[in-house]
Amino acid sequence: MKIKHKLPSSKSVLIATPNQGEMKTETTTSIWGLIKPVRTEGAFTQNTLLYASRNSLCRRAVEEGFTHILFIDSDMVFPADALVKLLALEADVATAIYYSRYAPYNPQIYTHITPRIKGCESGIVAVDERVDEKQPFTTVGCGMGFCLIDCKVIKWLYSQDKEPFDLIDGLGEDLSFCYKIKDKFTVQVEPSIEMGHIGRYTFTKKDYLRLKTE
Repeated sequence: MKIKHKLPSSKSVLIATPNQGEMKTETTTSIWGLIKPVRTEGAFTQNTLLYASRNSLCRRAVEEGFTHILFIDSDMVFPADALVKLLALEADVATAIYYSRYAPYNPQIYTHITPRIKGCESGIVAVDERVDEKQPFTTVGCGMGFCLIDCKVIKWLYSQDKEPFDLIDGLGEDLSFCYKIKDKFTVQVEPSIEMGHIGRYTFTKKDYLRLKTE
């Protein structure tokens, strides 16, 4: 396969997959098939508390000297060049677009994140609907299903006495992380990566767009 992106040879990536006891075969196949243009190592953790798993994986990435950590959820499928494309962005945080397994199958990128306020059952978020963009763009937050984080972001959080994925009231661990960094770092989205989210079947962009137009 011809790679058009310049490969950053000085970087290293911990490929981190937290899970709650189940790993999809298709996800494992996708990980094995990834083009890895830099030094990589895999890490799998099993814990019912995802935020704790993500925190421990971040700690490992920093302590072992990796420049980046790539979070891959245990129910994702993706093309071989996905990591190459995220690295090419040279972003603080870089993500592909994947979609919820549940109607209305929203893309897991967000233009607004607010923790829970009095009278609300959860935090307030606004879905970023720019799924047809052709070029990378900046957003405020994202899910961690396929997300590359520069370890400088994690080190900065440690300097603020914050664990990256400890929960903020009303937000999941992924958006808690994004909320903590939003005034300091940017989240870049690479829309050209075709992701699949495995449920009863594999949910993709087509499911989101079909329901949106009905």
